[in-house]
Amino acid sequence: MAAPGKPKGLQGLLGGISIKPLTQENLLYHYAPMAGAASYTTLSISLSNPNMLRRLFPTRDITNGLLLTSIAGTALYIYKRPHLEKLSNQMRITYCIYGASMLSLSSILIWSILRYYLPDNCVVHTATGVATSIGLLILGKDYLDLVDKK
Repeated sequence: MAAPGKPKGLQGLLGGISIKPLTQENLLYHYAPMAGAASYTTLSISLSNPNMLRRLFPTRDITNGLLLTSIAGTALYIYKRPHLEKLSNQMRITYCIYGASMLSLSSILIWSILRYYLPDNCVVHTATGVATSIGLLILGKDYLDLVDKK
């Protein structure tokens, strides 16, 4: 059960979206993770419905850029979590890159499998990609919140 004043699910995820002053701390640990989450969701669209992004960016394949931004934003989000504060920087960085890479790369596998088994319909593919990306982001945030409380 959610603690009072601590929204869960989509409301909890969106509750972290706010305008903060432009400081180095906020750029690294607030805005970069938000950009990573946006890239992660866009990556889900890119893999679930590749034609959609090809129409928006006809001369470039932005998938690798989305993947790297997703990993970087997620890694910075994990790095700042309280449960990692007592670790050395080397171990924090290692765990952050590992966790962020596992989220993004395993999601790519999930989206590929879903695309294979879903009906051949671009709306279904896109909706499924976006829904699973948001769901996995919520699940990951809730998990990290739980670990931070221990």
